[in-house]
Amino acid sequence: MNLTEYMPADLIDLATALNRDPMTLGRLALAKHERTTLFCTALMLEGGAKVMRPSARLCDVLKNVQLRIDANKYAQPYDGLGVILPGTLFDGSKDRIATSTWMPGCPIHIILFDEPRAGHHGVTNTTQLQINSPPGETIEKSLSESVFIEGEERPGAVEFQKVVSVARIVINLCLFAVERGVRILPLDARAEKRRRKSHHDGRMARLAARDAQEVVIQDLDLILRATSPATDGIDGLAGHRQRRHRRRGHWKMQPYGPGRSQRKRIFVHSYMVHADDGPDGEVQSILS
Repeated sequence: MNLTEYMPADLIDLATALNRDPMTLGRLALAKHERTTLFCTALMLEGGAKVMRPSARLCDVLKNVQLRIDANKYAQPYDGLGVILPGTLFDGSKDRIATSTWMPGCPIHIILFDEPRAGHHGVTNTTQLQINSPPGETIEKSLSESVFIEGEERPGAVEFQKVVSVARIVINLCLFAVERGVRILPLDARAEKRRRKSHHDGRMARLAARDAQEVVIQDLDLILRATSPATDGIDGLAGHRQRRHRRRGHWKMQPYGPGRSQRKRIFVHSYMVHADDGPDGEVQSILS
């Protein structure tokens, strides 16, 4: 997979140079959000870029899976990871890439790359979210209070929700990748040849940095959707018990240990509430 289909080649080249020489960043005249984009891209490229490519149906579900876990329980399989998002998320336009960068003790940084525009500098065509979760606050709550990087044009309410949906998809994929483990697909023959030559050939090193390996989450088989809507089970206005319905899957912090004093991250699969009220609805199982 060639990353230049989704992000500018000049950005990849700069990030590759930054990985070789960290002083590169100090020599460039970049705005804060441009420096952040460059640093995060370099982190994703380090050791060879890894990307996931979820289906449109999986994205449609994951954008609604809530992240009710503390930020200190978050993890992702690599410090930097790319996710190729289907164009259907963006009004039918071409596929786009989002990256997630994170290290223990640091905020989660999500960058959504726009479609490259003619005459537009490659480092700046992004929307960035920095997700800071103070102790005791869930990632889900922090998503609504995410910080846009200084220097970027802040989107309107509709666009902001779209970016939050992208962040939720990416973060959920990272969590499932850690929970289930991943399998790395091999490079094609030409990309593998470029990578072998990259150790002693500068041109091959530049081209090899643009090759990404696809990462597949092991055995990702979730019960994700049903014909009944996901609700809380109680009619808030009348206080009446609702009819049988399906509650969608979500992440939560599960008490365990002596006196249930410790917490661990678990995923609660979609399940039926008031299951004794009638027969099951149609449930679809979606494979990544």
